[in-house]
Amino acid sequence: MAAQREEGKVRRKLLRMLAYIVIIPLLFALMFVFLYGLIFQVNIFDAARDYLEKRDQVAELKGENEYFRERLAQVEAKLEQEKARNEQLQQQLEEKDLEIDELTRQIEEREQELDAEGRQEVRESENGQTLVNTFLEMKPKRAATIIVQLEEEIALDILASLDEETLAEILENMPPEDAANYTAKLARNTRD
Repeated sequence: MAAQREEGKVRRKLLRMLAYIVIIPLLFALMFVFLYGLIFQVNIFDAARDYLEKRDQVAELKGENEYFRERLAQVEAKLEQEKARNEQLQQQLEEKDLEIDELTRQIEEREQELDAEGRQEVRESENGQTLVNTFLEMKPKRAATIIVQLEEEIALDILASLDEETLAEILENMPPEDAANYTAKLARNTRD
């Protein structure tokens, strides 16, 4: 019994201490809040509800803000990758353009060389007579087929060296478009 009394005293002492330390200050705080509400005519419960709602909204906005920051970082990273890829492709394009320019220059040089060689060949073969004689000996249809396949300047040189009768027979055996083209160019050459 004495132990029970002692235990009861200890419990009462703890409750008193709890009341002094926690409950009484809490009651004073509540009383202060109610007095504040009465003096400034603020409904404390509405203010608490508004505060909690706004706190939830702020937490939600923080979450959305974080989500959008992550998305923005992803988009920026992807944009940087695309910029790097674009720069790389631009550099490759410039290199290819340089290659194309060089190849075009080489082709033009080679065409000029071939044109010069072809013209020189026709002129050098006793002013083209040997070559012209070859075409004179051919059948007009075969000669027309070969001339159409030659470079235009060489073909014009040969055609210009032929007599009128052979020229007419060869032009007659050419496709109409080619015959018209060569006739027009021969006519221009004779006027010059």
